[in-house]
Amino acid sequence: MHYKFVKEDGIAISEEVYFANLKQNASIWVYTENEYFNDFSPKQKIAFDEFLKTENALEQMKEKIRKYYDFSVAQKRIKQQKRDNFNPDFEAVALPSQTENPKNIVFVLANTNWHLIDSDCFMELEMRFEDGILTDIYELCGSYIFPQ
Repeated sequence: MHYKFVKEDGIAISEEVYFANLKQNASIWVYTENEYFNDFSPKQKIAFDEFLKTENALEQMKEKIRKYYDFSVAQKRIKQQKRDNFNPDFEAVALPSQTENPKNIVFVLANTNWHLIDSDCFMELEMRFEDGILTDIYELCGSYIFPQ
């Protein structure tokens, strides 16, 4: 499939596309590895295709999202509310530069309705997949920007 990207400042961003394995639309963010790539590098394309074939991506996330929620409540990072849910709104599938890691790295970025303590904002999540396996979920910190 061909995706239309707009490139600016080293990042190629697509319009929202439907991800069957997430059951939602999201943008694709590709951190280009050099000025000649206006979309995926060959390794990023392999990582992206592998992620698309990860049929259980959503199931992998559901269990870890709940655990991260419980951890965040215990750490007093978010305040528990009756309306909190565990079905995040996916913002983007982000592909960092893959030049420094033999694994295929993909991040899924998502918004939650979990209210941050001492803030008017809600928690955003960063979910790291390596070779199609969810390895970690944490609060958005921008690690998807850096070479992996």
